[in-house]
Amino acid sequence: MNASQLIAELLDFVFVPRCLACGDMLHRPPNTKGAAHSFCMVCKEALLPLTSPSCPCCREPFTVGNGDHLCSMCLSSPPSFQRIDTLYEYGGPLATAILKFKYAPAPHLAKSLSELLHQASCEGMDYIIPVPLHPKRLTQRGFNQAALLAKALAKQQGKRVLFDVLHRVLHMNTQVGKNRKERIHGMKGAFAVRDSKALLANKHVLLVDDVVTTTATVRAAARCLKREGNVASVRIVCIGRSSNIT
Repeated sequence: MNASQLIAELLDFVFVPRCLACGDMLHRPPNTKGAAHSFCMVCKEALLPLTSPSCPCCREPFTVGNGDHLCSMCLSSPPSFQRIDTLYEYGGPLATAILKFKYAPAPHLAKSLSELLHQASCEGMDYIIPVPLHPKRLTQRGFNQAALLAKALAKQQGKRVLFDVLHRVLHMNTQVGKNRKERIHGMKGAFAVRDSKALLANKHVLLVDDVVTTTATVRAAARCLKREGNVASVRIVCIGRSSNIT
């Protein structure tokens, strides 16, 4: 056994791989990586793939219908982004893993969770930009989960991530009790592009967040990038898509 093999076995012994959701020990083949191998079989089978019917733009999942079609919100108020890319609905083991990631807190889970973004090809994208937190929220949490995901994704796909271009300037304590339209309206002016505007001009950017629910946040961020940054296009990628609010 050479030194590298010995170190690998020692690391496996000390840092036992565990399911992102339930925490059970994972029995996986050697040298396997990726989110598919980061959930135990029970939790993996309980993940909720986002399938048709859904909105091809914002990926709003529909409970009835047979085919994909634009949702009423995207028809009445077309967003500034091209589309949202995601594989899963937010719920079940995925929700457990994301909540653990953000609030345990467990920032070390970013690398494994970022594998769930890997289906979003960065081909044609010039930069990756994380959805920023307001400084007050960043201080409270200690890290920006979207920034950690963006960093891991950029490393996987060989792209440059811009951390200090898009800024959250509006701090909102809560939007509980507000409907979708109220939340979208309340997010107007929430972001600003500072410095490096010439860097963004006519570029194609991939905006990263962990979960999209009402689309209020990503709509506001994309609108800011288009208007203030003069980017050519914005595409969104997230781990999970949820829609519990009308």
